[in-house]
Amino acid sequence: YNRSTEYAISFFISGAAQSSNNLVLGKVSNSVNSMYPFKIELTTDSKIKFTISSADQLKSSISASISSSWNHIVCQKSGSKMYLHVNGNTPITSSNINSDNINNASNLYIGGFSTNTSNLIADLDEIRIFNKALSISDVNALKDRTTYGTCLQTNIVGNVFYNSGLVIVSSPNPIYNNCLLYTSDAADE
Repeated sequence: YNRSTEYAISFFISGAAQSSNNLVLGKVSNSVNSMYPFKIELTTDSKIKFTISSADQLKSSISASISSSWNHIVCQKSGSKMYLHVNGNTPITSSNINSDNINNASNLYIGGFSTNTSNLIADLDEIRIFNKALSISDVNALKDRTTYGTCLQTNIVGNVFYNSGLVIVSSPNPIYNNCLLYTSDAADE
């Protein structure tokens, strides 16, 4: 990630206010790290907070309230702006991001840091990170879990491991959610 990199992060979250601001997802370290491309937190007042930082004094953040039931969130950086979409509503937009360099060597953490005594108390589902900014129609396709749109559809549904007799469906398309697989020894004949 650098100053010109565009990206989007999509996920579903169900959780109430936290006892402290807890990490949902971030490429940031547990120690004091003043540069990071994204840090997404669930706050003490039931908000999703999206922050980008190139130094302690140069942090840009936006936040939005969420309910304690399932919420669809998209945090993205496009150009010199940050966007926060909550449940497909009109996105909250930042003014220009104050960043020169947002690279770091930190790992991607989900749900907190393993060394913390308290981590995120919430449920997460369908975390996706894109190397591009998403359009409003892409955001809505992810939120609605529709079977069209460039975010969900690929021409690959899964893999067949013929010699092992395994078929693995890995498509995020919900039409494969309840599929049954019939196998026969006839293929060996």
